[in-house]
Amino acid sequence: MLTPQKMRFAQALMRGLKGKAAAIDAGCPAKTAACQASRYMKDDDIQDFIMRATIEHKGHTGAQSMDNAPPCIPKQADDPVEFFKNVMNDMTADPKLRLDAAKELARYTVAKPGEATKKESKQEAAEKIAKGGKFGASVSPRLVRDNTR
Repeated sequence: MLTPQKMRFAQALMRGLKGKAAAIDAGCPAKTAACQASRYMKDDDIQDFIMRATIEHKGHTGAQSMDNAPPCIPKQADDPVEFFKNVMNDMTADPKLRLDAAKELARYTVAKPGEATKKESKQEAAEKIAKGGKFGASVSPRLVRDNTR
C-alpha cells in the first residue's frame, strides 16, 4: 500500500533527488534516511507509482481533451455506476482508488441481506412447526439392543 510518506519519497525521486535526500525530503529522520531509502527503493508500490507516473508523463503532454485523458482519469460519465466501473477497471489507477471505487460500486449494485419481513418470518415458523418443531409430530424413539450379554 502506498502510504503518504512513500508517495512523497517517490515524488522526490522523480524530481531528481538521490535516495538519502529523497528520504529526508519525505520526512524520514536524517540518521535513518539512508537505510529507509534503501528499503523504499526496493518497495513494489513505489516502483509501480513511479512507472505509472512516467508512462503518463511520456504519453500525455500539453493540453488534452477528454478523449485523450490520462488513463488514470476516467472519462466523464452521467451515471455513477458507470463512473465507478471505469475507475475500478482502470489498471493504471492507484490500487487504493480502485478499491474505494469497487466499494462504492458495491453499494449501488449489491443488495445487503436484510431481516425477513413479517410475512416471511411467519411462513418460516409455520414450516418449522410442520417439520416437527415445538408441537409438531415427533419421531418415535429407537430401541437399541445391547448385545454385550
